[in-house]
Amino acid sequence: MPVMPAYMVDYWIIFISSIKGDLKPMKTNKPRSAAMIKFYRFRELALLLGLLVMMAAISLASPYFLIPLNLLNVLRQISVTAIIAIGQTLVLIAGGIDLSVGSVVSMSGIIAAYALGKGVSPWVALSFGILSGSLAGLINGVIITRLKVNAFIATLGMLSVAQGIALLFSGGMPLTLRGPFQWIGQGKLFGVIPVSAIIMFAVVILAAVFIKRSVLARQIYAVGGNERAALVSGIRVENVRTIVYVITGTLAGIGGIITGTNLAVADPTVATGLELDVITAAVIGGASLSGGEGTAWGALLGAMIMGVLRNAFVMLHVSGYWQLAVMGAFVIVAVAIDNLSAKK
Repeated sequence: MPVMPAYMVDYWIIFISSIKGDLKPMKTNKPRSAAMIKFYRFRELALLLGLLVMMAAISLASPYFLIPLNLLNVLRQISVTAIIAIGQTLVLIAGGIDLSVGSVVSMSGIIAAYALGKGVSPWVALSFGILSGSLAGLINGVIITRLKVNAFIATLGMLSVAQGIALLFSGGMPLTLRGPFQWIGQGKLFGVIPVSAIIMFAVVILAAVFIKRSVLARQIYAVGGNERAALVSGIRVENVRTIVYVITGTLAGIGGIITGTNLAVADPTVATGLELDVITAAVIGGASLSGGEGTAWGALLGAMIMGVLRNAFVMLHVSGYWQLAVMGAFVIVAVAIDNLSAKK
C-alpha cells in the first residue's frame, strides 16, 4: 500500500488546523482570565527562558556548543528562517497561512542570478529578485481575497508555480550569483558578526515597532481576531490581508537574496521544505493558526529554538533520520498547543 510522504502529513496537519480556525465561531469580548492574560504577556520571556535552559543542557553534552564562533554560526543559519517567520507571523495574525515561501525563496534567487547573467546591473538584478517575491505575495493575496480561494490551497498552488518558474529560468541547474554584493550573505561586521544576522535583527526591530505603533498592525490583529467585527468597524479586510501576503513575499525575496549570496549560487531547490520550518518557528513563537495572536520577537525566538536544536543534532552526531522525525514532531506539538490555547 502506498505511504503518504512525511512532508504531506505535515501539510495536512496544518491544513486541518487552518480549516478549524476558519470555521471557529465568532469571538466574543468576554475577558480572559488573569492567568491567561499573564501567560500571553510573558510568553516571550517563557520562550527565552526555555531557550536558555536548552542551551545550558546542550553545553553540558558538548563543550563546543557555547563557543562564540558556533553561536554566531547559529545566528547566520537561522537568519533567513527568522526573517520569513516574521512575515508568516503577520499572515497568521491576519487569519491566513502561506505555504509558498520556500519556493519563493528559490525563485527570487534564481531571478536575481538570471538577470545578472543577462548583463543587468547587480543591484538592479537583486531588486528584481526581491520584487519577484513581492509579486508572488500580491498574487497570493489577490487569489485569496478576491477569488475567495482557501489560503492553504492558493499558497500551495503558488508553491508549485514559483518552483516551476525557478526551474524554467535555471534549466534545473544552479546559477552563479557572485559580485560586489557577496557581503550580504557572506560578510561579517568587524570580521565577526554575520551581516545576515544584522539584517535579521534589523527586520525584527522594524517589525516590532510596526506591530506596536502602526494603525495597519492594529487592523491586522482585528482582522485575524474577528473578521466580521473588523468589517463592521470599517476596516478593509481584503486590502489588509493582501498587504500581509505582499510583506511576506517581500521578506521571502530578501531571504532568497541572502541564501544565494551566501552560497554564491542560486539553486532552484535550495529552500525546499523551508515553509514548514517557517510556520513552526512562527507557531512556537506564539502565532496562532486561528489568527489574532503573534509577535515579531516571538517569531525570532521560535527560529532560535529550532536553530539551536538543529545545531545540537549536528554537534552530537545525531542521525539525519532522527532530525527529520524530531522536527516533524515539533510541527505536531506546536499545532496541538495552539489548538489547546484556542479552546481555552
